[in-house]
Amino acid sequence: MSIAYKLVALIVGIGLLVIGINETRIYLSGESMDLSTATMEDFSEKNVVEGDIACVDTQFAVIEEKSKALGFITTSTKQTYYYMVESLTSDQINKYLETGDYPNGAFVYVVSVSSEELRKQFDENIDGWNDFFDEETETIPEPVHFEGRLWEQPTDDDYKNFRSDALKDMGIEDWELAELKAMDSRPDKTSFVLIIIGVVGLLYGAGGIIIPIMKKKKMASGPRY
Repeated sequence: MSIAYKLVALIVGIGLLVIGINETRIYLSGESMDLSTATMEDFSEKNVVEGDIACVDTQFAVIEEKSKALGFITTSTKQTYYYMVESLTSDQINKYLETGDYPNGAFVYVVSVSSEELRKQFDENIDGWNDFFDEETETIPEPVHFEGRLWEQPTDDDYKNFRSDALKDMGIEDWELAELKAMDSRPDKTSFVLIIIGVVGLLYGAGGIIIPIMKKKKMASGPRY
């Protein structure tokens, strides 16, 4: 059983090391992609992002994420809310409302939000647009300032089905959706901690597996009397 634990430590260590190195690279670069000028192609590479989101279309999924200790003991839970968002800026929206010409290169992307304050702002933006199109107000809602990073979207079937239904309701084709999502979490100094933990796990796992194998080989190849 000890070998199994060391194998798990080795695999987890490698995973954390890869994640830590990637996040540290993004953190140290100090670069941030502007959401107001980003293209759909920009959403194919992980990066830090910042900017104003002018139009939040809908909330389409809520996922409960659990933090576990020792792989099976739940230590905390949090709700993550998933939204479908337009890439249009406020200026582009105003021009579209005046002329009816939809901007070339526009697309939609997913934003995941865990912050309660940010979720409230997203919901208010949705309500504001509903009131505007229902002609209950002539004022378009204020943009939501967002800071975070680009990351992979969930891959489970339930999420994909919720996302597909949202796109159909909006009348949007799958190819108009950006690959990566924006999430309200930015790389910080804790990235270095992931590297350290990853190295420890890697050394512990590798040492516990490789060294005994090498000892057995050495004993097997030793002198016979």
